[in-house]
Amino acid sequence: TNMLLVLAFQVLCAMAAASAETEESESGQESFFSSRFGIVFGVSVVMFVLFKWATSSSLPKARALHILVSSEEECTRLKQELASEEDPFYKFQQFARQHSSCPSGKQSGGDLGEFPQGVMDPVFDRAVFQTGQVGRVEGPVRTTFGYHLIYIISKEDKKQA
Repeated sequence: TNMLLVLAFQVLCAMAAASAETEESESGQESFFSSRFGIVFGVSVVMFVLFKWATSSSLPKARALHILVSSEEECTRLKQELASEEDPFYKFQQFARQHSSCPSGKQSGGDLGEFPQGVMDPVFDRAVFQTGQVGRVEGPVRTTFGYHLIYIISKEDKKQA
């Protein structure tokens, strides 16, 4: 993982150096890292490297589904409908496909996959890793993106050394 961090640092340095060059090259074209595509590509590489580092680290991990909506009222209404389910997992996925404004809802029933602690919005992260319980619908949880219902599929309380 140290090599990944070194690579991420080198990409960031190359991007910074390229963006410092405000003049175009002799051919009249901007350099790769000063172009919009180059910047997006560079940031994507750095994010990928940091994600790989975070997921391979010794941080606790969780797997969860979520539904993102714009109002607390809608979030509460969906939670009340899910409360009547003995095992809300499948109904939660169905609701995510129908109601979530997040692309993960439409594509995968709200499945966020496995993620390490500290990667999500801090409020969302706290709801999953500190207060949330596996197999229970948590929320409404307000983040900068809106209101979430969260269904925790699995989580590690502590990473085993």
